[in-house]
Amino acid sequence: MSLREALNNNGIYATVGAIVLLCLALGVVVWRQASQGRPAFDAAYYYDLGSDELFLDEPGQFPPIDAPSGQPGVRAHVFACGPCPPRDELLGKSWQQIEASTNAHVGYFERYTDEAREVLLGRGSGDEAGDYPIVLEGRRFRLPDQQRWVSAHSSAGRRMEEQAVMRCPGDETARPCHP
Repeated sequence: MSLREALNNNGIYATVGAIVLLCLALGVVVWRQASQGRPAFDAAYYYDLGSDELFLDEPGQFPPIDAPSGQPGVRAHVFACGPCPPRDELLGKSWQQIEASTNAHVGYFERYTDEAREVLLGRGSGDEAGDYPIVLEGRRFRLPDQQRWVSAHSSAGRRMEEQAVMRCPGDETARPCHP
């Protein structure tokens, strides 16, 4: 029996097979479009170092950015023990107010050195091997109650990330909150 005869005799199977193939192809197209560097969220939490308030801006930026007060704004990594509170319960509050009034906390702030920002914004040397260490060492973390910035890839930086998720009672792990 030829392929044409098999398809004619089993029309329902041919139709279902064609629909499955079409769905798979559509899924691949959507997946490829979604994975082309677009952020997964439409906003990110940042912290205004001038007004000491949490605010929203576009994700995927390389802080410091311009904050509403005109002072630098840094990325704020917000975590919660249990469900994340709605963003309107967090915005415009200091990190202390967030901790006192919700189940969330600002685990740490993030920024980049000027040299790392230049590379990330496409104004580096163009030498990937030479620019990589600049970006790696130029990503900085800071605890909200401290002034000292440390390399995100240092033992102190990794400890900040670990401690941000280990602040919940019992064995519960804090979850990252996104606007």
